[in-house]
Amino acid sequence: NTPSSVIKVSDSEIGISPNPSKGSFTLTVPAAISGTNTQIEILNTLGAIVYKQALTHSETTLLTDMLAAGTYVVKIKNANYVGSVKLMVMGE
Repeated sequence: NTPSSVIKVSDSEIGISPNPSKGSFTLTVPAAISGTNTQIEILNTLGAIVYKQALTHSETTLLTDMLAAGTYVVKIKNANYVGSVKLMVMGE
C-alpha cells in the first residue's frame, strides 16, 4: 500500500462569493481538490450538517434559500484534503 498524497491548499484559496449571501453563492476551489469523491458540507453553528453534495467542478453555485439567516461553515473534503470557510447567510 502506498499512502495517498496530501493536497496542499490554503483555506484562503477557497472562495465564496457573495459573502454574506442572500439566495445563492458561488464556491470556487482549486481544480486539484474538485472531482472524484470530493464533498461539500454546510454545517450550522452546532456542527450539524444541514446540506451535503458532491463537488465535481472547481466552481459551483449553491442555493441558500433552504438555510436560515446566520453563520455557517462550508467544508470541502476528500481523501487527501479537508478545508473550510465561513459563510454568512442573510435573511429575506
